[in-house]
Amino acid sequence: GMAAFGVPEADEGRDLNGDGDLLDQEAFLYDPASGTVRDLGTSCLAFEHLHEDFAVLLVSELDEGVDMDGDGQLFSLFSHVVELGSGTIVPLGVRSVSAALGPWLVFLRSESDEQVDLNADGDLSDGVAHLHHLPTGTETNLGVAVRAQVFTGEELFVVPVYEPDQGGTDLNGDGDGNDLVVHVLDPVAGALLNTGLGGSGRDGLSPAGASLGAYLLLFTNEADGRDRNQDGDTFDVLPVLYPRAGGRILEPGVAVNPFGGGASPVGGLLAIAVSEAQENRDLDADGDLDDILAHTFEPALERLRNLGHPALVPLSATTSRWIEAGAFEPNEGRDLNGDGDQDDYVPAFL
Repeated sequence: GMAAFGVPEADEGRDLNGDGDLLDQEAFLYDPASGTVRDLGTSCLAFEHLHEDFAVLLVSELDEGVDMDGDGQLFSLFSHVVELGSGTIVPLGVRSVSAALGPWLVFLRSESDEQVDLNADGDLSDGVAHLHHLPTGTETNLGVAVRAQVFTGEELFVVPVYEPDQGGTDLNGDGDGNDLVVHVLDPVAGALLNTGLGGSGRDGLSPAGASLGAYLLLFTNEADGRDRNQDGDTFDVLPVLYPRAGGRILEPGVAVNPFGGGASPVGGLLAIAVSEAQENRDLDADGDLDDILAHTFEPALERLRNLGHPALVPLSATTSRWIEAGAFEPNEGRDLNGDGDQDDYVPAFL
């Protein structure tokens, strides 16, 4: 593959993009096969994506000295596609790429900029998701408004759709139009599927690429009024496993800290950092609800197991078989490493 990088004009002492100053960063490409370095002919703030014969750059109007949207100002950023074979630069006309997966891009078009109601909800105030195919330049309006981050999971995009921006449409069947609802996009099939899952405080989604066999890891909240972990409230965030090829969503039925850490695939299992406070249960019988305990969920048997050990947050997998966990002695009220105090963090591997 090729390596993309930026070169500051000030370091080179040259005006590389011809705008009369030495304040910019020029986009370059290095081909290890030939050993050649190539100037792409434009400044860039960042490389948003690199795929085979295409590079996607984030370009500043101010750096280029060009009013790209004709608004009389030079304050905006825009994404450009560079066809590496010919060097042709094609402006996408969007302010950034939301997510990229192989030859596919997802980005938002602003209705106010375009002066078109792109999701047919009767206003011009939304950012509406579009799917773009780099080799053909084909662009498809997905017809849904997005405010939160779009993620990828192997061959799928995970798209959070905001009900109020869809004209208040009830997308998760809870009788209101106030929620963030997770959709899954198969770019090859062009199919956008509504999972019916409410988005969590972390945009409803797992980190990019979190996958477990035939399942995609997502997070959902209880905004639809369902008490998914049977703790007597509807305020929790829970991991779920969405079947990539269709079928029933698997729910371990335990809550995680809503501010991060949640869950990670490990050796065919889903490792979960379960919050006692969110569960309203003392999971390690130490007399409090202050702990976060490591659990595993086995999709094939739909079996949840409490490992009885504090979990390191964010939860991480060190190998295909081990979970990195750990405990703070003040939380445990014990000297876990035998040094005579209770002030330490003691790591563990499960």
